[in-house]
Amino acid sequence: MADKKIFITRDEYPRAYEPKKPFRGKPHVFVSVPRKIQHLFKSNTFKMAAPNGFIKDEIRLTNRAYDEMDRVQSEAKEVTEKALNRELLQEDLYIEGFIKTIIDMFPHLNPEQNSGTSAYQLDLSEGMELEELQRLRMSLDIQAKMVRTTVKTHSDRFTTPEKTLCFRYLQPDVTSWWEDIITESAVSQNKPIPTFPDPKPEDYWDFGKAGDGPKKWMEGNTPDKVPVEQPRERKTTTPTMSMLKEQYLKYVRSIYPDKQDTRNKVMRPYRLFIEYFNDPIPSNITLQMAKKFPFLQMEEFPNRAKRTLRDYNWGMNTFTDFCITNGLMDSKPFFGLSFPRGLGAPSKGWRPFTDKDLDKIFAYNWNPQEHLLISMALSTGMRMGEMALLTWEKIKGHGNHFNFVTLLDDPELFDAATKNEGSKRIIPLNDSLELPPRREGRVFDYSIDGYGLASTSAGRAVNPILNDLLADDRKSFHSFRSTFKIKLDETGITDPLSDLIMGHGKGDNSGKSYRGMTPQKRYESIQKMDVPWLKNTPN
Repeated sequence: MADKKIFITRDEYPRAYEPKKPFRGKPHVFVSVPRKIQHLFKSNTFKMAAPNGFIKDEIRLTNRAYDEMDRVQSEAKEVTEKALNRELLQEDLYIEGFIKTIIDMFPHLNPEQNSGTSAYQLDLSEGMELEELQRLRMSLDIQAKMVRTTVKTHSDRFTTPEKTLCFRYLQPDVTSWWEDIITESAVSQNKPIPTFPDPKPEDYWDFGKAGDGPKKWMEGNTPDKVPVEQPRERKTTTPTMSMLKEQYLKYVRSIYPDKQDTRNKVMRPYRLFIEYFNDPIPSNITLQMAKKFPFLQMEEFPNRAKRTLRDYNWGMNTFTDFCITNGLMDSKPFFGLSFPRGLGAPSKGWRPFTDKDLDKIFAYNWNPQEHLLISMALSTGMRMGEMALLTWEKIKGHGNHFNFVTLLDDPELFDAATKNEGSKRIIPLNDSLELPPRREGRVFDYSIDGYGLASTSAGRAVNPILNDLLADDRKSFHSFRSTFKIKLDETGITDPLSDLIMGHGKGDNSGKSYRGMTPQKRYESIQKMDVPWLKNTPN
């Protein structure tokens, strides 16, 4: 029943869905329990009821279901690990005991032999420096293999206890024990975690096969292949890049606490590097791999800009900073790396839309949702990610007259929606913008990805159409922001007020007092914009 020990992360949790009909009279968010962990739950589906009788925030409700799956898995994992640790502790005490006996049998192995100290007074797990521990292991390996080789021709040169213990030493569980002890020592001493070579037959002493005599092992043979029996599972593993994901995310959040967009930018190269280089151990990342990384990107993305290649190199340099901080690497292969002159397409800035472009765009027969999205983009300058996750509770006003959007702090909803601290602001709405009837929940229903963003699905809904209408690879949805800025500046607005509306300043969340920049002043500036296209309503 090995499946019942499988634990999964949030990356593998399914998306939530809303049932077509209310459940027990109230709207719900449903989240299916993945098959791998269904044995831990009484039901295969979480039904999260909206606390006020309506779906007000599907992200919050979904996270409640995810939190519960995390909690149950954590408790089950703790029980499993406690049982395993009890078994390992008994096995480890036995292995450490006969290793110390070997050291006492061959005094030259004892690092403290001059003081006359018995090996049983040595603390192999915590009392030795990593390098000293590694030297001790190498000495023991050499001694045990020498005994194995010698008994083939001079079986009487060593005593039976010496031969027995060396035979017992050259077995897979001892290899596992050493790798755990050395890994734990490296971590506790904040030193790079060593990598261990793949085992070879000559690393072991042949136990013999079924049907062999009881003293077959005394012949000192090397097995034909690495023994497959592993009576002791590793407690530790040399972590690969993917195994460090949660620790790295925590590190990235600590250095960019208010910049979700920057955090996403850092994580993209991390995921791609894992894919390209088969999830390497950090200490195995070389300068050659760092130099090859941009070439592999260009093979998959021939039009990738040089600026993007530099961003991905910067992202991996951030990862190596994390590794060095945590003793996982001792070099920075991405630092100061330069690219060949012809590698990467020249960076192209987004062009604003002309009035003729806007005529074409708003003459198109958009679906109501996409028409609202482009209208809000033109009249507010909001980023796609901000709009795609916008909820009706963020649109403020009196009665049916909505006059501004607020993106001020809401840690549960908008940590993933706003780009940085300056993005947390109040944005007036143009009176010509026609909004659908007010309701609860999100304004748009674009699907939310695993990073809590909906910009990808929103972009797929509008950018292909914009490409067909304009046939200009430097004009896309992002061009609405520069177009809005031009239209706003044409009203004679001051630069500081324009920056505040665009989200380029410190934002309304900074606590700073902006004289002459009240929401009312911004609202008045927005109304002066020449944007007649807002009056084009969809058919």
